[in-house]
Amino acid sequence: MPIYETTVTLKGKLNEELDLEKHTKQLINILNKVPELENISTKNRKSYYGNWTEINGNIDMFGSLSGILKKIEEGAPYNLIIRTSRNLDAGSFEEAQTTAYEWLKEIGKLLEKDMNLKISI
Repeated sequence: MPIYETTVTLKGKLNEELDLEKHTKQLINILNKVPELENISTKNRKSYYGNWTEINGNIDMFGSLSGILKKIEEGAPYNLIIRTSRNLDAGSFEEAQTTAYEWLKEIGKLLEKDMNLKISI
């Protein structure tokens, strides 16, 4: 089967006020439960615009995950944005994209349950 590169983005909005330290720990604990994710790391960032946490990791050896956890701002109505990029064996691009979408959707369900987030993909 051919290999297709897929990209899927998950967005989440907390149902409570963001506590960057607490929610970063919760996020890492949840992501560490996903067997395909490896080398998960975070970096706290500061700028004139505020504070946020960068999240990075690998998906097996053929993909990556990156994201940010931040306060909601005007024009950016999400606390969490995660983007995955994966190379998948599939019969078609649509099949590969569906597989990537369903995988990230399952992670979204864990986040909704354990972090009190409202997820959209």
